[in-house]
Amino acid sequence: LLKDNFVMWQGSKNAAYEKYIGVYKIERNNPEIWDMICKHKIISLFQMEKQSGIQAIKIGKPTSLTDLSGLNSIMRLMAVDGGESPLERYGRFKENIQLWYDEMTEYGLNKHDQDIIRKYAEKSFGLLPNQEDFMMVVQDPEIGGLSLLWADKLRKSVAKKNPKEFIALQQEFYDNIEAKGLSSKLCHYVWDVLITMNKG
Repeated sequence: LLKDNFVMWQGSKNAAYEKYIGVYKIERNNPEIWDMICKHKIISLFQMEKQSGIQAIKIGKPTSLTDLSGLNSIMRLMAVDGGESPLERYGRFKENIQLWYDEMTEYGLNKHDQDIIRKYAEKSFGLLPNQEDFMMVVQDPEIGGLSLLWADKLRKSVAKKNPKEFIALQQEFYDNIEAKGLSSKLCHYVWDVLITMNKG
């Protein structure tokens, strides 16, 4: 770039890099960048060059770093029991968020329950794709109020693909919500729909 006069010398290569193309110079909200990403015009987009990443971008159509980060997690999740893949679910709800609201209503969740879930899952269009997300959810007083230590055990059971531990924690979760008299529909939706998709 220096040789061909695209950039000017700044005293060092590092200084020139930072002035012109450093990470903080990227216009993250520039629609042209997101258009290039969605059209696969970026030669090497970290972790999105393989077919799974290309498919994730095609379905998810990211327009922000939050979208791209969520897709990076969602594309690794697998469908539970041969159903809709989390990526397909994400794409469907991103295209029409009302479908997610309708799903929660059909599940029997009232407005208060839905507002609680939105705090954690709305940024990812009705999914909890990151371990930190479902760790926070199970600590919410209305969705279990479990300890950080318990939430970390859940994270490990998912991350290490330990189905036996996951089933044991599931039973503990169900026993806990019953003992505390929490909303069964809310808690079961969180576990059966949102958390369970992470175990794959």
